[in-house]
Amino acid sequence: MYHPSSIGYPMHGWTRRLLMAMTCLLAALAQAAPGVGPGSGGDTWPLWYEQAQRAALQAPRALITQARAEWESARQGTDPVARAQALIRMSEAAQLLGVTEVVTVRPLVQAELARPAGATGLLRFLLETEAWGMGMQVADVAEADRHLQVMQSDPLAQTPGLPRVILLLSQAIRQMLLAGEAGKAVEALNEVLPQTKSDTMRALVLAAKAQSGVVSTVTGPSARNADRASLAEAMNLLPPDTYPYFGIQGLMLRAQLNQMDQAFAAALADYQRALALAEQQQSAYWANVLRSMIAIDANLLGDYRLTVDTVQRMDLNQFSVAEQLATHMAWAVALAELGDRSALVHLQQAQKLGQQVDMVGQNFNLHTDAARIYHALGDDKQAYLSMRETEKLRTERQRAANEKLRQDAQARFDVQKKEQENALLKEEQKRLDERRQLVTIGLVVALVVAGVILLLLAVQLRQKRQLARLSQTLQARNAELDGLNQSRTLMIAAACHDLRQPAHALGMLADLMAAEDDPARRQQWLHNIRRSSATLSDMLSMLMDLGQLEGGRYEPVLSSFDLAEVVEDVRLQYGELARRKGLRLELPEGVSARVHADLHLTRRVLFNLVSNAIKYTPAGHVKVGIEPQAQGVELSVEDSGVGIPPHQQEDIFRPYVRVDEAGQSSGLGIGLSIVRRAADLLHWPLALRSEPGHGTRISLTLPAAAPSEQSASAAQRALPTGRTLALIEDDEVSRGAMAALLRSWGVKVIDAPSSAELLPQLTGAGAEVDLVLSDLHLEDESGLDNVARVRGALHKPELKAMLVTGDLSSEVAQVAEQQRITLVHKPLSPTRLRSLLAEALT
Repeated sequence: MYHPSSIGYPMHGWTRRLLMAMTCLLAALAQAAPGVGPGSGGDTWPLWYEQAQRAALQAPRALITQARAEWESARQGTDPVARAQALIRMSEAAQLLGVTEVVTVRPLVQAELARPAGATGLLRFLLETEAWGMGMQVADVAEADRHLQVMQSDPLAQTPGLPRVILLLSQAIRQMLLAGEAGKAVEALNEVLPQTKSDTMRALVLAAKAQSGVVSTVTGPSARNADRASLAEAMNLLPPDTYPYFGIQGLMLRAQLNQMDQAFAAALADYQRALALAEQQQSAYWANVLRSMIAIDANLLGDYRLTVDTVQRMDLNQFSVAEQLATHMAWAVALAELGDRSALVHLQQAQKLGQQVDMVGQNFNLHTDAARIYHALGDDKQAYLSMRETEKLRTERQRAANEKLRQDAQARFDVQKKEQENALLKEEQKRLDERRQLVTIGLVVALVVAGVILLLLAVQLRQKRQLARLSQTLQARNAELDGLNQSRTLMIAAACHDLRQPAHALGMLADLMAAEDDPARRQQWLHNIRRSSATLSDMLSMLMDLGQLEGGRYEPVLSSFDLAEVVEDVRLQYGELARRKGLRLELPEGVSARVHADLHLTRRVLFNLVSNAIKYTPAGHVKVGIEPQAQGVELSVEDSGVGIPPHQQEDIFRPYVRVDEAGQSSGLGIGLSIVRRAADLLHWPLALRSEPGHGTRISLTLPAAAPSEQSASAAQRALPTGRTLALIEDDEVSRGAMAALLRSWGVKVIDAPSSAELLPQLTGAGAEVDLVLSDLHLEDESGLDNVARVRGALHKPELKAMLVTGDLSSEVAQVAEQQRITLVHKPLSPTRLRSLLAEALT
């Protein structure tokens, strides 16, 4: 008697059919839910997936009928999702029903995968899975492997989820079927099992693990018991009576495990139960497969009549050549044991089929069974001849095995020899590489040393060049400083002369005024004293401004103001001077242009330009212009004077330079230098246009004030009446003049030389002070301290305050800003003072 594990042809066919059954079960995994695909959500997938698996395992024939109708409807449309869903369902059912159905569905799936506008994402992955399963079932291994490679490269299969589970299960089935690597297959299935999300999925994976025990040739009883336990759990999750197609596969697997343990009766019972399920489902394909299994197992049990009755009901045309050979031999053995000489007909048929199969193992088993048949029929001579043929084949088989062992040993020896040769070559190569590394390191060190030397030489050369350039720069700077010192020496000499003249005039005029009794003459001497004082003050202010600008210590204080106020100061300062010289001083009337600039520098620049124009214009006019432009406000001074030669137009902006070479004009030669430096500091575009004999025009463009500041009106600048102002000034004459001026404007004034004398007046009178006006440099203390003391005494830390000073240092400006005190620079015209007070008190 023979056992399926000891002969070649039964196991070759039946194991392959069980593995094909596993691909059919895998097809149940690849069910696409309605709505799964582009634009659909994934929340409905698990529930539908579970339902689809169970429906497929229950009634595949009904499923394929329904899927064909869906395909016929979808193929006429343009929806790739609908086409893919129908094809997946058709393929799954076809693989459960048999090869005949697979052959019809497989080309449709391949054509859909080749379409440019086919399904994408999960649906395409499932189509690839179907194509792989059908390729395996029709033994087109090359095409099946191509689809498996596509599945492996799909990003969906790289992360945990359904595609990953399907890929691992597919790889496990292929390893069992084609490579015989049951161990690797079990490893893959163990990785899949924890990822299963449903009972159906778990049952399929457990069944695949049991199948690995059938394929493996090295498992023992304990391993097979574990396989039976996995299969029992799977069949408990999907009971055979409820899921007949899964039951057929499970019972076939359990029968083969029983056969491997010589439990032939238990195996026969499982085959017969599986046959009943197949006949119940009217599955001729699986009924035929199970009858062949029953026939072989019945022979093993000695139930030869059952074998004959079973084989007679089979359709051998559905089997492969090897499977037909095995069936005819089982039929012939059973007939011979029953004494029926028709067994020889089936033996001859098996021998013909054996000539078509190039397998030593099958031919060996064929002669062994032939000897058994002849012996059972009483033909001992033929039995002896068959046994001799069997021994001959056994000898050939042993010789072939020995030759294979020899070839394997030779191959291992060749490999070892090659490995030794490679090791020697690697060692030699390693020594050569070490030598090359040493040479390379030496070259690198030499190059580094040479590079360092070159770098040091380059650094030294660069330092020499830098020293040479620095020496040239220092020489040029020294020459410039020498020229500047010479100019300053000349300026100091000129300044001493020019400053001495108004100072000398002041002394003479004061004596004349003191000795004069005529009121008219006294008024004339007083007027001249004022003129000399103004001239002296103007010269000193220009010297202070230039010192601040040249030293880089001037910090601009930007604010918004109307240029009309500065023009009005020009009228008061230079109107009489121009009239006495017989010049027309033309100032803009009714023009209001607010700018955002430093008020002190703006006034100084305009004063210097007007003063310079009057000085160098013998006759004609001096005109001040204000012209709003897109880039800002243009402030210009134009005269009808002597003009400036082209070669001197740049020099006039240098300090201590006067164009009047004859020295007829008084001054320090720094007015236009202040204009240039102020323009550079505040980034004002400066332009000069002049022609000898036709006058000069100098213009600057100041930034306009923001639109929100342009609406300041005269009404807003009007000084409100009825306000109280505290005045601190240690010079009695200046304090009296200032107090009288403020009172003439309707302001109540409380004045004193210091805060110590001011505070008793404030507290005694109970007056509400609106603003403190103080000079910065008082006799014994600072105006900043005075303001702080008044605020503290009145408990008014927010009391408005204004500080008048000629100090242009940035430190004073910063302290005043920190203490919220408005800083005003001298000289201060009445118009400007009135405007500032109106702004502060409004």
